[in-house]
Amino acid sequence: MHDIKEHIKGLTLAQTFIPGTHNSGSYILSNTGYKETLASKYIYTQDETVLNQLLHGGRYLDLRVGRYSRGQEWWLNHDIFSVHPLSDILHQIKQFVNATKEIVILDFHGFPVGKQSIYLKPYLVPHLTNERNDRNGGVISIPQVSLGQLWASDRRIVLSYNNAAISKEFNFYPPIMQKWGDKDTLPQLESYLESIMPRFCRNHDAEGRVWAAMAQLTPRALGVLLDEYGGLRRMAQVVNRQLDGWLRNRAWSPNVVAVDFLRSTAVVPLAVAANLARARAPAGNNCSYPSNPARL
Repeated sequence: MHDIKEHIKGLTLAQTFIPGTHNSGSYILSNTGYKETLASKYIYTQDETVLNQLLHGGRYLDLRVGRYSRGQEWWLNHDIFSVHPLSDILHQIKQFVNATKEIVILDFHGFPVGKQSIYLKPYLVPHLTNERNDRNGGVISIPQVSLGQLWASDRRIVLSYNNAAISKEFNFYPPIMQKWGDKDTLPQLESYLESIMPRFCRNHDAEGRVWAAMAQLTPRALGVLLDEYGGLRRMAQVVNRQLDGWLRNRAWSPNVVAVDFLRSTAVVPLAVAANLARARAPAGNNCSYPSNPARL
């Protein structure tokens, strides 16, 4: 996004189309030679490291944290399954932010193992503090902040925590609403996304709050046990080729769109084109402009 900074610096986070990844820490690299099992088919939602997800254009990370009493205390989880140490992921994020001028949203949205803990912030901030040792660790908490203000302040880490009381106490960005269809078929997911795009765009743009459309299928427990879906990658293949067309051809106005297997979508270039179009829109009307600038 920094490449088009001069065009989009007046947009707020809620007015921006932000590409993201679902369960960002649940990744496995395809070149590691791991043997796929029934469990692994439904654990891994990405095939790139978090650093590579960011390098490929993802700017919203959906993070699910597990807290354990032994060994590494904090992990990135997919439900009850621990996948990668949180420290490794935070190192990748800091590496990217320090090497670029990009803005990154970290949504600590779920805590499937262990209690939601106020002790997470003292752990996070030292890892995220930028090289200037800013006392707020580069974290921003103002809902209506513009992209230009984020760049000017160099506080480019937007840290959100899915608990309003804790967010307020520790000056995090307000909780980000994730909109889940909880659908396991493509027609159901399409219908759900069609129903939420205009409504939630209007509501959240007015409030200056970020919201996320979770654009993936959700397998049912019995379907997983019977392997009816063939795994999350196969489910993503069904969705992603259609999602690109929906975003390109419909008058949708997404904010964050979080996907599985980011590189199998065109969500990043679509977001860039949409944001350039939104920046040209009349003041106060950014939300009504579609993803596809050809529709203007």
